[in-house]
Amino acid sequence: FTGPYALRSYQTPRDMLEEYEFYEGKDSEGSGGYVTYVNESWGREKGLVRDSHEALYLGSAPMNNSLASIRLEGRSRYSNGLFLLSLSHAPTGCGVWPAWWLTDEEAWPRNGEIDIFETVNRQSRAK
Repeated sequence: FTGPYALRSYQTPRDMLEEYEFYEGKDSEGSGGYVTYVNESWGREKGLVRDSHEALYLGSAPMNNSLASIRLEGRSRYSNGLFLLSLSHAPTGCGVWPAWWLTDEEAWPRNGEIDIFETVNRQSRAK
């Protein structure tokens, strides 16, 4: 890298989960979705979390009257930066909402969010 930027964090599939916490519970206020977020051990047991040196898989599955899914929240906080994401595949299907976004969590949704990547259901390309 050149210029005024300094690399502060680089995450690979092997170590990425060390940088995040698994959110557990119902969908957050503001979206009121039909999702229950599960912890890492439940996700691994049911095959919703799988990782290797080459890839990290995060999935979803039917659960009671809901959809079990994975939600990760970063342990680090940033006030500025350049954020890059490399995906080889993003899930699609009914009830699926893959997203990577930044927010002022103390004042969300009032202060909004920056959507870096977000798609929903059977959308074939990000807009």
